[in-house]
Amino acid sequence: RVLKGRGRRPSRPEGMEVAKSMRGAVHPSSSVRSGAAAAESWRGIKNQGNEVNVVGGNRNEPRLSRLLLAVLIKWVRVLLSVLWVLVGYLFEGLAVTLTVLVAMLDVSIAGAMACCGGKSARSQVLDFPFTAAYANWLQNTLAIAFETVEGRSRRTKALSAEKVERRRVYEEIVTKGLLRGAAAHSLDVASLDPATSQLAFVFTDIEGSTQAQLLDPHGYQEAVLKHDEVIRDALYSNAGTELDTEGDAFRIAFGDVAQAVRFAVDAQRSLLQVSWSKRVRKIRPFRRQKDPSGVVIFAGPRVRMGIHLAKPGEFDMKQHRVFMTPVVTGEGWRLAHLLSECGAGGQVLASDAVCTAIQGRLAECSFPVVRHLGAFALGGEGGPATDVFEVTEGESALLRRKHGELRRCERLAGPSVLGVPRPPEGEVAFVAVRAAVGDADTVVGVARCWQGFCLEGDRELGREVVAFKGIGDAVRFAIALQATLLLTDPGQGNEAGPAAVAIHVSNLSGSRAVLDCLLGVTQAGQTLLSQPAFLGLRPLLASVGHPIVIDMGVHSHPNLGERHQVFEIAPRALKGRGMVFGDLPGTECLSPGARQSPPAPTGVAFVFTEVAAAVSEGAAAAAVAVFVDHTRKVLVQKTGSSFFGYECQEVGAGNFMLAFSTMDLALSYCSQVQEYLLAYPWPAEVLSLKGFEEVVDGEGRIVHRGPRVMMGVGYGVPFYSMPHPNTGRADYFGPIVNIVARVKSACQAGQVLVALKTPEDRGLKRRRTKDMIQAYGSKGFALTSLGKHSLRGIAGKVALAELCPPSFGHRKLGLGESLGAGGHHAVDIAGVAEKVGRKTLVAKSRVEGILQHAEEVLSPGR
Repeated sequence: RVLKGRGRRPSRPEGMEVAKSMRGAVHPSSSVRSGAAAAESWRGIKNQGNEVNVVGGNRNEPRLSRLLLAVLIKWVRVLLSVLWVLVGYLFEGLAVTLTVLVAMLDVSIAGAMACCGGKSARSQVLDFPFTAAYANWLQNTLAIAFETVEGRSRRTKALSAEKVERRRVYEEIVTKGLLRGAAAHSLDVASLDPATSQLAFVFTDIEGSTQAQLLDPHGYQEAVLKHDEVIRDALYSNAGTELDTEGDAFRIAFGDVAQAVRFAVDAQRSLLQVSWSKRVRKIRPFRRQKDPSGVVIFAGPRVRMGIHLAKPGEFDMKQHRVFMTPVVTGEGWRLAHLLSECGAGGQVLASDAVCTAIQGRLAECSFPVVRHLGAFALGGEGGPATDVFEVTEGESALLRRKHGELRRCERLAGPSVLGVPRPPEGEVAFVAVRAAVGDADTVVGVARCWQGFCLEGDRELGREVVAFKGIGDAVRFAIALQATLLLTDPGQGNEAGPAAVAIHVSNLSGSRAVLDCLLGVTQAGQTLLSQPAFLGLRPLLASVGHPIVIDMGVHSHPNLGERHQVFEIAPRALKGRGMVFGDLPGTECLSPGARQSPPAPTGVAFVFTEVAAAVSEGAAAAAVAVFVDHTRKVLVQKTGSSFFGYECQEVGAGNFMLAFSTMDLALSYCSQVQEYLLAYPWPAEVLSLKGFEEVVDGEGRIVHRGPRVMMGVGYGVPFYSMPHPNTGRADYFGPIVNIVARVKSACQAGQVLVALKTPEDRGLKRRRTKDMIQAYGSKGFALTSLGKHSLRGIAGKVALAELCPPSFGHRKLGLGESLGAGGHHAVDIAGVAEKVGRKTLVAKSRVEGILQHAEEVLSPGR
């Protein structure tokens, strides 16, 4: 600021003091001074005005008006606060008055009813309805009128918590109850005929329940309620029916023995996983117990179970006269009850009939571990004799439980080793294993767990061949073996390590050569499948844990002289092994696999193809097959040590997603295939089809002939690539894949569109499209620029060009309807000009406003 009459700026301390004194006088948030003090302060500033008056006129009047306005605002605020307090007092007085009036009214009514009313009226004297209603209204009114911020926040949290609780109750009733239970159904025992039907009976009982009741009755009751809930959940999920209960013991029936075994395993696992309260865990029979390695093997009630399959005629069924429930009796019912009494807490026992019935059906029972305990006379000497088996869930904490000798029975014979009684017949899944010499027993043991039959073995070479009835069991065995070998201790001279596993499906006579060849190229820790094995496995991928599938390509071996497509599988927990293995040693790769696909980090050129006409059976399908066969012939050509291209997937006949390592290879593929289709000698039957006919231009030159294949081409760097979960082919992910797919959709029939520059091409933004077309032209590719266009679902513009086959350079189809005016791909030039003009006007107004403000700030009058 310029001092009047001196022509110089004030020093910094002097200017700061003046500013501080002025701010203290007029700031609304400062304490309100009296009128005299404010005037005195202003006069002090005014006296300094002889030196501080600003050029441009006397500014005393505006300063005084601002000061008076600040005082007025402060006075109004104080007045409003006083009025609010007075209104509060008035409201409280009104509330007290109304309270007295309502109370007097209630007392008067009560006195009149007490004096004049009858006996029934006197009983209502103390109700005081007016006072109660008024109190409720007053409480709500006070809560609304005088609610604090903290109270409002507390009320909002309470309402939110109430909504959450309502949602939880709804989900428990509907989602987890009705909807989940809609698929469950119980066995209708009353409709069965005991003479022709068989039932699987399961008896359960809690070990040490009497002692637990004496130690802590309330804790025992809590444990039993949760135990009943777990048992019934497992019961209903396996389509069983509850026949009877006796205390904490259940008697259950199933129509299928596999359901009974699944129920027992599910119930034991669920009881172990329940989060029991501290009170329950303090009860001695229900205490938590760990094995030497620290794994919890017992927690909560320990339930013993017995399973027996009663054949027709071994049980009888009547209806209870009072409860109308089925009452079951008979030898089968008695044997199941005696069997349950023989076991220990947490143990599941099964009779010989159960074990025989589940042979070959272990997959339906979730592959439990079955151990033969021996032959016993149940109930002691003279009781029914049967072989007794222990059923346990495989690969879990339940398998670590150790139980003593069976009780309340007499041993008749010792245990025996279980195995597959005879080799499978017909088409069999063969698994060849090459493992360390010390792992031979492990291989045999795992094979028996998955119902495998060991055909032959060479312990000195560590080779085993195991036969399975189905490909599903064979793959489960291979995955389980690789996981089991991870637990083997390599110390003490043991050369344990991962095994090489090869799987092939064939009959007994035609499997040896292929299996030996496949095992010979398999590396340690790798699992390879032949094409027949993988085709049988594909619909079963979900049932074997959906392992990682890698297509290794088509290979030929010197000993076979045939083409074999090979696949690799690995459990998802061991997916890191896929980075270790390379090409198959000792074989010639005839068609690239996922590991020979173009790597994503170095950039990939993509080509999407689609046959424009509808393809059905007959001549159209045969014509498209010509295009498909020629495409695959081009892709498997060698360019040095690598293949020409890679087929990622084919969605429908002729609808390819192809990947190339360079843009030149992608353009070369499109030129070759288009020229091949135009020059191919199509039969008249094909040329007569709609969309396949021959079309010529005005000079008689061919424009279309045969299948019209649309092709979209683009180059970029995908985010990543990974094997497809079902096919094992390399699949790419990233914006460039979507861009090329949209470019293909913008093609006309038989046209090749090339995305020269996309929003993802950071390094190509400075290169002109004309220069890029000239560069490709020098390599023999005839490109015609079509300008920049917006594609549906793609942000930004894409520079497009049309590629013409070398011998058909006259065929320039240009812009189609989707890229022309009026299409959703079109660039509206008029709209762009209008948008630019509108933004220019906005920018102009903003600049003018900034300049005007700067002029006011810098003007002397300011």
